[in-house]
Amino acid sequence: MERMPNTRARPRRTVAMGSVAALGSAAIMIVGCGSNRLETVPVRGEVRVDGKPVAGVQVVFHPVGSTDGRLAKLRPTGRTAADGTYEIGTYEMADGAPLAEYLLTAEWFAGGPETTTSSSEDPEAHSSTLETDRLGGRFASPEASGFKASIGRLTSDIPQLNLSTTVPKPPG
Repeated sequence: MERMPNTRARPRRTVAMGSVAALGSAAIMIVGCGSNRLETVPVRGEVRVDGKPVAGVQVVFHPVGSTDGRLAKLRPTGRTAADGTYEIGTYEMADGAPLAEYLLTAEWFAGGPETTTSSSEDPEAHSSTLETDRLGGRFASPEASGFKASIGRLTSDIPQLNLSTTVPKPPG
C-alpha cells in the first residue's frame, strides 16, 4: 500500500511560524518606538466662549524653551466636549502632555455636530464652511493668544480659556 504524503501539514506550520515571526517583529518595533516617547501626565482644562461652555474648540499646546528635540516636535491637543472641558492627548487621545511650559492656541471651526452648543438649532453650527474659525483666528497663534500653561509632575497650571467671538473695540 502506497502512503500519500501529507502536504497540508507543512503549509499550515509554515504559515503559523511566519505569523509568529511577524507578530514578534511587530512587538519589537512597538517596544522600540515606545522608548522614544516622553512621559506624559494627565491634563484637563476648560474653555468658555462668550461666557458659555461650547463643544468643538480645539486647544493645542505648543512647547516653549525646551532643548529636547522630541518635545519640540510635539503638539499635545484636545477638543472640548459640550460642557467646555477637554483632555489633552500627545500620542493617543487623552494620554496627557509631557512636563514642560507651553503656549496655548484655540480654534473653533464651524460645521459638524461637534460644534453644537445646545439642543437649540444653531445655524452656524451646521455651516458648510468648515475652514472658518468662529473666533476669527485671534487665538490661533501661540504668540498672540496670550494663554500659557505649565505642566508639572504633581500639579498643572491650566488657566480657564475665556474666549470671545467678538472683536474688542479699540479704546478711544
